[in-house]
Amino acid sequence: MNFKSRGFQAAGFVAVVVLAGCAPKRDFTPATVPSWNVVQEMKLSPPEILSDGERRRFEEGWSALQLGNLDAAESNLARLGRKYGRSPEVTTALGFLELRFGNWPASERYFSIALAERSGYGPAESGYFLAALATGNEELAYERLLQVREASPDHALVDRYASILQVNVAEARLGTARKLMDQGRNEDAAGAYARVLEVAPEVGGLYIEAAEAAHAAGLHPQAVIHAERATELEPRNGGAFRILGEARYASDNLALALEAFRAAARLSPRDADVIARFEAIEAEYEEQNLPPEYETIGEADRLTRQQLAALLYLELRGAYDGVPETTQVIATDIGDSWARTFIRHVVGTGILEVFPNHMFQPQAFVRRADLADGLAAAIEILAPTAYDMARESSRFDQNFPDLSSENIHYESAALSISLGFLMARASGDFDPQSLVSGSEAVSAVEVLAAHMAP
Repeated sequence: MNFKSRGFQAAGFVAVVVLAGCAPKRDFTPATVPSWNVVQEMKLSPPEILSDGERRRFEEGWSALQLGNLDAAESNLARLGRKYGRSPEVTTALGFLELRFGNWPASERYFSIALAERSGYGPAESGYFLAALATGNEELAYERLLQVREASPDHALVDRYASILQVNVAEARLGTARKLMDQGRNEDAAGAYARVLEVAPEVGGLYIEAAEAAHAAGLHPQAVIHAERATELEPRNGGAFRILGEARYASDNLALALEAFRAAARLSPRDADVIARFEAIEAEYEEQNLPPEYETIGEADRLTRQQLAALLYLELRGAYDGVPETTQVIATDIGDSWARTFIRHVVGTGILEVFPNHMFQPQAFVRRADLADGLAAAIEILAPTAYDMARESSRFDQNFPDLSSENIHYESAALSISLGFLMARASGDFDPQSLVSGSEAVSAVEVLAAHMAP
């Protein structure tokens, strides 16, 4: 702290008025000062500029002050104050004298002068702290105690007060921060939480609260910093990873957001909100970052059900907006599937189905009948107007030698052939049991997308 900037360079304040004969007679009963015993044991050497007689006067005055003899202390120290008003040692002694008189403002001014003349002067730092402590200002006392600790880490005052003041100040600042949050003053709360962390930098739970405040205030980079620190301090706290995920997501870092939410879901497996948020972020990430398996679907000799689900969702993605997912997806075998997100969407909307045993069988191969069912369901559910028009304009009197009109796959097959999704065999057969290749499915979905276009 630069005390010179406070305008205490001049010595005019020192003792001339307060300690001069014109001042009212004082009560020499010592005031109660916290931890005065520390001052009683303090060594305060006289400044070198004093003469031998003045040195004796200083030592006698300081000794009298330590013993509580304020009359003798004032008599000796006041004279020196009038002559050496800029001496750090003399003004420090006068500061302690005023402290013992109970004159807190005067003691503060003396200690300020001493510190302006000699920054970091230990005895003055101690007195400056005791002056704040005596007034009950724990916030100010704590800030000044930090200066004492910087000059002397093992100081008795540090040992006695550092922990209790740290707790009290942290609780007071935390109360302020929480009140601001309750009032919806999020930006002010974020600043208040930053001050809490200055006092309690090793409490993970406070970093979580600070991150939530910063996130609510739109200060997402700051929220990320606080949340990351929370995860370092409390690596088993799912809440820390949850707010980290939210802050990263708000910072447009989807990959790292997913990483954080995955950890949150692992640590809080019974928290439905966390699980749902993780799945939503995972789905968004997978939709924006196509897995390499998707890129090779067109090269597949035989199409799998997970590949079909991916095609029907990703190639028709825009059509899913506003379409409710009314089917509860209970599929026990899709957890390890690269297409699990897409499977959930197509099953949820009713385009594909889970088998009665709650298995989707993602690796199972797709027959032409299965593909026709999926294509027909997609146009009916995602583009009902286009579906109705297709039914009115298309002929459903396809005559398949191998698929009667009574077959459950007939209508889907007839629609797929009529609209050009699939081609009948040269013999006229539909060939419902034949396995579908990747290129055949890609071509079919492309034609389907064209029919669904406005």
